[in-house]
Amino acid sequence: MHESPEYKAAFEKSELVAARTLEDEAVRRGREGVRKAIRYKGKIVGYETEYSDTLLVTMLKGALPKKYKERPILDSDTPAGGASPAAAAVIIQTIMQELADAPIEVRNRLGRRLMALSAPTD
Repeated sequence: MHESPEYKAAFEKSELVAARTLEDEAVRRGREGVRKAIRYKGKIVGYETEYSDTLLVTMLKGALPKKYKERPILDSDTPAGGASPAAAAVIIQTIMQELADAPIEVRNRLGRRLMALSAPTD
């Protein structure tokens, strides 16, 4: 039964329905929030609506991954923010590509600063 095409198709459809239901609830919570009771001495004295920034960020990353992907953070106290030399090279190359239209003096100056950041500091 588990290997039949009908079962497989029905199972995949139910997975999509379940995923869509979870997604709809995530969007609802992000838009409408969740109503939480405010208690004082064990009694409900009011309500507040809580929204989840974490849920919002997760939805944005899923909907627009190129725009909201995780990016390495450069920390000026450590070489390339603590990134490996290979990762530092990729970071530098990416930044330089983004500055392709900048004047050559700006690219050279920034390139020197980035190289200094990625140099080992013993």
